[in-house]
Amino acid sequence: IAKLGSTVVYDDYAHHPTEIKKTLKAARMWLKNKKIIAVFQPHTYSRTKKLLSKFVKSFGSADEVVIVDIYSSAREKHDPEINGKILAEEIKKTGQSACYIPGKQQLCSYLKQKNLQDSAIFTLGAGDIFLWHPEMIQCLRNKDEHTNTKTH
Repeated sequence: IAKLGSTVVYDDYAHHPTEIKKTLKAARMWLKNKKIIAVFQPHTYSRTKKLLSKFVKSFGSADEVVIVDIYSSAREKHDPEINGKILAEEIKKTGQSACYIPGKQQLCSYLKQKNLQDSAIFTLGAGDIFLWHPEMIQCLRNKDEHTNTKTH
């Protein structure tokens, strides 16, 4: 957990649609006044493909969904029929705010451009997304420092 002004950043191991749904539902109940941004790193091509329709329905409690590249397993090969962009597009078809951002650097750039006041960012997944936190937090701190120096 990291707190940067009115923005908080959490990580949860949720990588199955049911877990994601429960985590975000609890977050919505707990953080009533926060904008909830779910950043999901799908784990394995096979699981993402098999459970695609369930994943699409699992983000309903989030205000915004960001899907990053699939974290592959050593036990499977790249599957060109499924990727993070496909999942994000399917979520958007439900009317929910969703986008695809491939990796950590692009995510930092994206977050720098957003108004994150009173937001809770949840990284979700069983891959390496939890390792992205130091850089995410640093880029959010840099954004905050830049914003503060511009307004003073």
